[in-house]
Amino acid sequence: MRACVPSSHAPGSLEHFAENVRRRLRAGRLTLSELSERCGLTQERLRRVVFGADVPELDELARIAEALGADPADLLLEPP
Repeated sequence: MRACVPSSHAPGSLEHFAENVRRRLRAGRLTLSELSERCGLTQERLRRVVFGADVPELDELARIAEALGADPADLLLEPP
C-alpha cells in the first residue's frame, strides 16, 4: 500500500498544491506533457492531480516537486 497525503491536509493544502503547481508550470513555461515526462506520471494522472480531481500520493507529490525544482512542502503552502 502506498501512502497518500493525509486527509487532514486535504482541503486547503491540496487546493494550494494544485494552484502552486499550475503557477510553477506557467513560470517555467512547461506543459503538462513536459512535466509528465520529467516526473514519470502519465498525463492523465498528472492532469487529475494538478486540477484537483484526485489526491496525489506522497511519492507523486515528491516526484512532481522534484520535476519542478521545488520542495514538496512548499507546494502545499498558501500561494503568495
